[in-house]
Amino acid sequence: MKNLLVEYSFSPGLYDEIRRMELEVYDDFSYKLIFNWYKKYREGDIFDIEDAKTYRRENIFNDFIPEQIKYTLESLISFSNFELKTFYPELTESQKKEYTPLDVRHENYHFHRLGNRYWINVSPYIFKKEFLKTEQELLFGRFHEEITIWLDGVYDKLIQNDGAL
Repeated sequence: MKNLLVEYSFSPGLYDEIRRMELEVYDDFSYKLIFNWYKKYREGDIFDIEDAKTYRRENIFNDFIPEQIKYTLESLISFSNFELKTFYPELTESQKKEYTPLDVRHENYHFHRLGNRYWINVSPYIFKKEFLKTEQELLFGRFHEEITIWLDGVYDKLIQNDGAL
């Protein structure tokens, strides 16, 4: 039986492309990706509220993660102690309770390691990669960049090919 290794979720703010992603990566490096997105209107398309509902799309992909991401993830989980923090920079208790606007992008990872679940918030309104200092943290930063580039590429292909990869 496969065990869940990493979960990644992305929810756009008001100014991002309208897409939602849920990625699960398993210990055999297979993945399940749920991609919710909207087909873009093209020049000459007439807006119709009923038809607009049909512009919503959902694609579910099951495959193996790209080799470079697999290599980075293998390195990241090879540490005997998993010591990634939830926030970069670290926040005080009062900062954690401050108001966060609803219209911002939310991005999170959950790592399932050593019988524990570790949450890392990489939402742009909080996450600052210059606070990544240790070898493990820098490796996580690279992993996040690789995931972002890969999923952006998937999204671009979906848009260009009306949902087909």
